[in-house]
Amino acid sequence: MYCLTSGPEHLSELFNAFKKKSASFWQQINRFLVFLEPNGGLRLYLVRSMTGIDILIEKLDGFIRKYYKNRLLKGLIYSSTLLCSFFLFAILLEYFGEFDVIGRSLLFYGYFGLALFILVFYVAIPLVNLAQLGKVISYEQAAKIVGDHFG
Repeated sequence: MYCLTSGPEHLSELFNAFKKKSASFWQQINRFLVFLEPNGGLRLYLVRSMTGIDILIEKLDGFIRKYYKNRLLKGLIYSSTLLCSFFLFAILLEYFGEFDVIGRSLLFYGYFGLALFILVFYVAIPLVNLAQLGKVISYEQAAKIVGDHFG
């Protein structure tokens, strides 16, 4: 959907913007809506008819967003469970092992490194992919995932 808005003093600029559109642009428009603004301006909405490919791409984009939201949620659950489990294990190990300063330092930094790795692997990477930064799955891979689920 395209929206063009203009105040009452700029209506001629709005119509000139319409004149500059190509013939192929106008062939895709199947309806338009015109609204009068309270200040005397004009707001035009042009609704473009979508082809089958456009609809498919839009649905695949929605699936890819949901796929990465799912991975992020799964990662949050996994990371919180793993971090709590490893924390309890480290506490019990320290309690029964009665380590000296070096042992406790190794236990602390080991837990810190493991926590960092888990958070990056299970939370940060899906979060970056959700923002579509870096490598995301292609339309072919998304279609294959959907096809495997229903096939």
